[in-house]
Amino acid sequence: MIQTVDDMIDLLGVLSWGGLLRLKNRRRPPSWERPLVISMAGIGDLLLATPMIRKISEVWGKPIDVLTTPEAAAVLEGNSYVKNTFFMKGKSISSLSSEARPVSEFFRENIFSVIVSIRSRSGLLRELALSERPVYWYGHPWYERVRLKTRLMGCFSEGYRRRFYGTQHMARLLWGMVPPLSPGNGPVAPFMFPPVTLSGILSDLLDKRREYVVVHAGGRDPMRKMTAGVVSGIISDLGDDRVVLVGGAEDAGLAAGLKSRHPRLQDMTGRLNLNEVFLLLKNASACIAPDSVVMHMAAAAGTPLVALMGNALPETYGPLSDSETVVLSRRPPCSPCNRRVCRKYGGVSCVQDISAGEILQAVDRLRKRDTTSVIQ
Repeated sequence: MIQTVDDMIDLLGVLSWGGLLRLKNRRRPPSWERPLVISMAGIGDLLLATPMIRKISEVWGKPIDVLTTPEAAAVLEGNSYVKNTFFMKGKSISSLSSEARPVSEFFRENIFSVIVSIRSRSGLLRELALSERPVYWYGHPWYERVRLKTRLMGCFSEGYRRRFYGTQHMARLLWGMVPPLSPGNGPVAPFMFPPVTLSGILSDLLDKRREYVVVHAGGRDPMRKMTAGVVSGIISDLGDDRVVLVGGAEDAGLAAGLKSRHPRLQDMTGRLNLNEVFLLLKNASACIAPDSVVMHMAAAAGTPLVALMGNALPETYGPLSDSETVVLSRRPPCSPCNRRVCRKYGGVSCVQDISAGEILQAVDRLRKRDTTSVIQ
């Protein structure tokens, strides 16, 4: 409850200060002398913004600066379109080469002509709005509106919710924030770069030269997390030694239970960083993942993918990939929603209602290259 109140206060601040910034730069033409991209959203959202970052860099003709969270920064490692990656923690901003300093001091020391905001925090926008230095601010109104309206979506009809979210993918919406100074629509598929050096554990895994399938249970969001029974069924069918389980610290309990049932399971949860997971995906024969950063990373790696979509629309947040992809979705009439817990499907969420058998059939479709955009 306290977190919800804090989120609403921050959201109201973002809308207020963002509105003031729009009024201040309404008549000022943008100058791309030194742009800054701000992304205080999740890891997956920053990955979806990589095509936009590339577009801004190409418009300016140089690598650009990005301000994000410490957790999401790894997405930009090795990215030639990014010069400096800054992190915001609390009310301070730092980087790998500089110490933490207050937000106001950071913007005094670094003069940006254009700021493209995917999602900001009210404290950031307050400093920009009150600053005497001129700055052109591109806000993403869709993101800020969606934070407000998803808390009220239960009051609206299914048709209204779907019209509000639309059918344009988030990566395309982000790409479209920047003026189309380059010809055509441009590539909007997210991208990452593998690590330069490998850890010993990843080297050993890749040196085995065996086909493997990467499985991600779902991460922090319980709505999008596969149940232990479903994951166990997948492992039993594919073979313990052919499955590599990935995830973060939040998946440790699930991984331990699965390891006890499947001793030959290759458990990599909490043992690889994001770039190593990306390299693991590039060398995998397939990936099974719910709507998560791993799903988007698999799409960026070109890995054949079975994606499980639940409380988000596949058209808006689904995987973007040129490789074989099967998207499984129940298409519940209550989606899209912003719930953390749901038991409408016999005690489980719409993602958890997708059975191991359905997922394994989708894997067979990948092998036969018989893919369909969305299977309900």
